[in-house]
Amino acid sequence: MNRSIRIILSTSILIFGIFGFQNALIAQNTVSLYLIDKGWNLDTNIIELRATHFQRVGTMHFSLKEINNLGDFAGVDQIQLMNFQPGVNITYNSISKTISVSWDVLFINGFNIPDGQLVFRILWKSNPNLAHCYEFVQSPLPTEIKDPNLISQIVKLYNSCDALLNVPSFFSAYIDINKNCNYEFQEDLFTQYTILDSFNNQINTYKNPQNLFYTKQEFGLHYYKILPVTSLWTSCTNFQTVLVDSTTKIIGLSYGMQPVVDCPELSVEINTPIVRRCVDYSYYIHYENIGTLAADSVKVIIKLDPFMSLKGASIPISNFQAPYAEFLIGKLDIFKHGNFTITVNIDCDSTSIGQTHCVSAEILPHKDCIIPANWSGASIKLDAKCENGKNKFRIQNIGTQDMPDPVQYWIVEDDIMPGLKKDIKLNKASFFDIEYPANGKTYRLITDQVKNHPGLSYPSIALEACGKNGSGGISTGYFLMFPEDEEDPNIAIDCQASRSSFDPNDKTASPVGYQSEHYIESQRTLEYKIRFQNTGNDTAFKVVIVDTLSEWMDLITLKILNASHPFSFSLINRVLSFRFDPIYLPYQSIDDANSQGFVQYSIRPNAKAPLETKLPNTASIFFDFNPPIQTNTTLHTINRDFIIVSIKVADPSILNVNIYPNPGTDYLILETDQLSPEKDIQLCDLNGRVLLTQKWIGQQSILQLNDRFQSGTYILNIYEKSKLLYRATIALKTKN
Repeated sequence: MNRSIRIILSTSILIFGIFGFQNALIAQNTVSLYLIDKGWNLDTNIIELRATHFQRVGTMHFSLKEINNLGDFAGVDQIQLMNFQPGVNITYNSISKTISVSWDVLFINGFNIPDGQLVFRILWKSNPNLAHCYEFVQSPLPTEIKDPNLISQIVKLYNSCDALLNVPSFFSAYIDINKNCNYEFQEDLFTQYTILDSFNNQINTYKNPQNLFYTKQEFGLHYYKILPVTSLWTSCTNFQTVLVDSTTKIIGLSYGMQPVVDCPELSVEINTPIVRRCVDYSYYIHYENIGTLAADSVKVIIKLDPFMSLKGASIPISNFQAPYAEFLIGKLDIFKHGNFTITVNIDCDSTSIGQTHCVSAEILPHKDCIIPANWSGASIKLDAKCENGKNKFRIQNIGTQDMPDPVQYWIVEDDIMPGLKKDIKLNKASFFDIEYPANGKTYRLITDQVKNHPGLSYPSIALEACGKNGSGGISTGYFLMFPEDEEDPNIAIDCQASRSSFDPNDKTASPVGYQSEHYIESQRTLEYKIRFQNTGNDTAFKVVIVDTLSEWMDLITLKILNASHPFSFSLINRVLSFRFDPIYLPYQSIDDANSQGFVQYSIRPNAKAPLETKLPNTASIFFDFNPPIQTNTTLHTINRDFIIVSIKVADPSILNVNIYPNPGTDYLILETDQLSPEKDIQLCDLNGRVLLTQKWIGQQSILQLNDRFQSGTYILNIYEKSKLLYRATIALKTKN
């Protein structure tokens, strides 16, 4: 059964954007022309011609007239078109009251105007007491807009007296090269930015907005502020104010963006729809310069998984020394991007289904453009390798200065911490090694980064499948519980467990989260990937993905990371939509590899999300006009200190203690059947900080908590004359 999708635009949240790939066709946008009556100056009616999606225009021809045959053409002003001369490019027929415009661009890349901005103003002398209407007509010149290759564009026309149910609104940002805060020809437009709309004591968030619609319920004063994609840019104007009312025909705001510091900022992403053993498959790499300065001698370095072999790439490999493959990009201008793929194969004999395989991408040169004044210059980096029957980890200070203060590190063995967090302090160029037996378990090392470190680094590294357990197997399912150290834009790490049979239309999240509740820490970035495959019996011409985001997601942090095909996206009232149109996706039985696709994005939970907040996520996939296919539901739960800590009792023969209830809320009861002198009870967090102390006399003691502590795991110590008698991990839970 055919099914159409109707999207209703509304007031709260709307995000629009386009994500394109080099040498790929992006769905054609419709050029819109608006005639807007701006009122009278004495006997002269002022009509604005505004445009949207006026990009790479090579030629433009159209005609318009005053339909009541009133008055006469008096000229044009405020012309924004290059090489436009009214006496040459405009003709006027005083009998039919018709203006004809014919304009050709001599630039190889055409001409651009930011969405919603003025093309020129038409001046019309007449009687202001009479009603006037101006409309596009198809004679003597029919409406036609072509790109520099003389390919006709789709054009939509809006006349001055057209009744619009909603007010179309457009925003754009441009690089203000000459710093005069006015858009001029050849100033490039931004592709990524955020608009904050303050209205009626409510702030709405728009990402890359290309077309908004305001209803009557939103009439009033709106304050607009732009947030650039990085802190390297600032805007000419802090706020722009617009009064939206019944006379508003269109809103078109542009923001001049100027660099805070001249510095390139390179970003890279790497992903694949699915990891499979014994067959060739591809990784997709996308790179971009989101900084304020062009970067020279750019290269991307791919590090392959140790069980993986490189079979080929879509661009030349400049250097390969396993496991590293280097690709030279060359000069990368501001906001320029590119894409390539690599083909790999995972060895059959030395791997097993469910084993995790990681591929990383790093783009160079990297420079910290903004360095906090109070950063010490120290920097923590982690390494790990399986060698000589051991899991070997190394914590290094690769910075230029000694660490002024210690940081904490901890090890996770499968899903258990075999001990408390520990402090470490390293001089520059020094390191600290940690070893664990190669017993088939998954080991992960996590450290805090030094204070005030530039960027978003949160060091974390894991080893899986090092050695075998007693049954000759390995632990799986633990590697993906925790995030990798890839928050900085110049680093991307893709870790996935290999699969055999699989649902071709599904959703995955990274990190998976801890244990069955899928616990994550607040403000940790989540990456979602939606995969789709045409399993029908004909080519799919269009794929639409609809993905509803939790109310506890911070929409400002939404980033589109990677995709298999060109697409556009939008966010309406927390419903995120991706549109692949056209896609020409072959069906599986004739081309399995090319019948698949994916899209990947990242987002952070809201910083104000309370502990135990659940973040479910499901997507719907539409192929052409068929009913939607529902993906699985991913789940995450916000929490802290959720990793179980395994700590052995100091000496069980000295003191045997029963602790209940566990988890506790208001109190904990401690009981022992052994007579002993006065003891000291100490409640600590996992960092070893003492939170509560109490004396214990007799065989029972009640530790009053009074719901003072956040949900999580804590350490209970019992001392006698400074000697540790007992240590246990307990769980505390706040009341609902």
